[in-house]
Amino acid sequence: MEGKILAKGLSYVPTNTPQELQWDIDLYKFGRQLRITDFFKNEQSKVISRFRPKSSFDPISNQATIKTFLKIVQKETSDLLKHHKTQHQNTSREEWRAIRSLANDASITIRSADKGGSIVVMDYACYARAIYLLLEDATTYVKLQGNPTISIQNKFGDSFSRGLQLNYINQELFEFLTKKHPKIPKLYGIPKIHKNLTHPPMRPIVSAIGGVIEPVAQWLDYLFKAPVYDIPTCVKDTPMFLQRITSIDTDLTDTVLITMDVKSLYTIIPHEAGVDAMRELLSCSDKYDGPCIEYILELLLMALKNNYFRFENNWYLQKMGMSMGAAM
Repeated sequence: MEGKILAKGLSYVPTNTPQELQWDIDLYKFGRQLRITDFFKNEQSKVISRFRPKSSFDPISNQATIKTFLKIVQKETSDLLKHHKTQHQNTSREEWRAIRSLANDASITIRSADKGGSIVVMDYACYARAIYLLLEDATTYVKLQGNPTISIQNKFGDSFSRGLQLNYINQELFEFLTKKHPKIPKLYGIPKIHKNLTHPPMRPIVSAIGGVIEPVAQWLDYLFKAPVYDIPTCVKDTPMFLQRITSIDTDLTDTVLITMDVKSLYTIIPHEAGVDAMRELLSCSDKYDGPCIEYILELLLMALKNNYFRFENNWYLQKMGMSMGAAM
């Protein structure tokens, strides 16, 4: 039965009973969005920065139409919940038991394959050994004594405060960049079964959403995009590649198309060399639209040199390049 469930794919969603609390939360968010849209309806030409802290602002609306509409929606959803009967369950009781069995089995890990979208079920001990084999690379990773989150927070906090004092950033951006309650970045691996079916090597991915570095990485990525895309040799995506290659007017009789792949691209770029390359690009580009270049490069180097994560109960720092999963 477990095999039957896994065959449905990792995007399979079992039928669930609607939760009243979640409906109330979603309805509140919907109503708040209506009230905010109405409140700012005369300021639509105002440019709102994408780099600002999340707001809890909820204006009081005097619009009778909004109030009436929300009351009708609330009543109808409440009636639906009271009289809800699932007409069709896409998951049987045996399948639910199989799902719980897989979820509670600590001896295995279930991952999507690196290529092809297959589902890989691995013995967890083998999976962990493959991860630790990667982490033994002393040129790329170093093991830490403990959780460095607070010290890294303080480093970035000092730099953000200095940037605020020098007017490199404003208060709104300062609050966006400052992560008061960050999540811990965690490492996981995607098995490369196309290289070895029985003992696949791992592609290391760091889940850093909500981490200390995420806000500044998002901001730096935004600042760097325009100058990078302006490089003549930069190919943004597949459509751009196809557009360029179809525009080539040459005799293809004796032409051979060659492709290359860089091994471990994310982890082989030395930090200082990467920063120097970005300094040269930003200094020569007329597309850069940001604060003092040296301040931006200072933040970039800090983000690169403080790229940490946890695997199981161990803490590591990445010494080269940037981890896959990072925001920049």
